[in-house]
Amino acid sequence: MTAPAPPFRPIPGHATPRAAIPESSARIRRSRTRFERRLRELAREAEAEGYPFSRDSETVFRRFLDEYPALEPGRLFLMNDGNLRATWKEERGSHVGLQFLPDERVQYVIFTRRPSSRTVSRVHGDDTLSGIPRILAAYDLRHVLEP
Repeated sequence: MTAPAPPFRPIPGHATPRAAIPESSARIRRSRTRFERRLRELAREAEAEGYPFSRDSETVFRRFLDEYPALEPGRLFLMNDGNLRATWKEERGSHVGLQFLPDERVQYVIFTRRPSSRTVSRVHGDDTLSGIPRILAAYDLRHVLEP
């Protein structure tokens, strides 16, 4: 009889490979299902109302979902220009907003309170899809991607 495989332990600071996360994880499936449902809803509304809907933005967002399957559930919006924007708000009051741009770019906005400060840090910019985890880690918000 073979011994059971040891539990997977992600390396801090690295994305969890999709294959390493059991597909049976109900939380992961629920999060993905919520995003997929909202994505279909936004696409239908855009078509019905004549709003722009960027398929390029959708492709970048889907790559993001594939890269971070353990992603915390968030909110998904359609911007006036047709791009998708996902947001997360956590208990500490931190807020993360990511807008998925064509060409694998992501525009971000972060509001967070550092433990050692009473003021709120505000930062925004854009980076590559693969650069977003480093930005979030710099503000102690990596857990949004990998709880």
